[in-house]
Amino acid sequence: MRKIPGIGPKTEKVLAKLGIRTVKDLKRFTPAALQEKFGKWGPELYERIRGRHDSPPGDLMGAQIRGEQETFAQDTRDLEFIFSRLWELCRGVWQRFLDDGFHTFRTVVVTVRFADFDTYSRSHTRVAPAASRRLLTFDAMKLLIPFLDRRRTPEANSSASSACGWRS
Repeated sequence: MRKIPGIGPKTEKVLAKLGIRTVKDLKRFTPAALQEKFGKWGPELYERIRGRHDSPPGDLMGAQIRGEQETFAQDTRDLEFIFSRLWELCRGVWQRFLDDGFHTFRTVVVTVRFADFDTYSRSHTRVAPAASRRLLTFDAMKLLIPFLDRRRTPEANSSASSACGWRS
């Protein structure tokens, strides 16, 4: 099941508690039933398990995309922990970027999924290409900060996961 985008260890545990262990088990549910169980993410999950979903970066002609994501074992608002994990995600993305022979990037994307499965992405596109891990990490941290503001993110939506990626 983890090969389906958006299903990590935490979601897999939630599904297992519902008796869902395979994609076949999950396909028995209607979009409405999945929405009831997973909120806004339910209908998207319905489409993803059928191989149908919108991936805006894939629509970009010629863009090269690399990213990493992590689902935290526990929901947290511990800034030190969150930023250290984001730093590591960016380090991994940067290493893959170099390993794949790229030299510059322009767009950084950060995606956050909250405990209630609401998922949000923010992106920043630089005017000129950049070529340093420091700038990738800086942009990712700037994008993450608004998600940590309790005025914009209710306490009930404690952070559950984050991701860092880039587009050339």
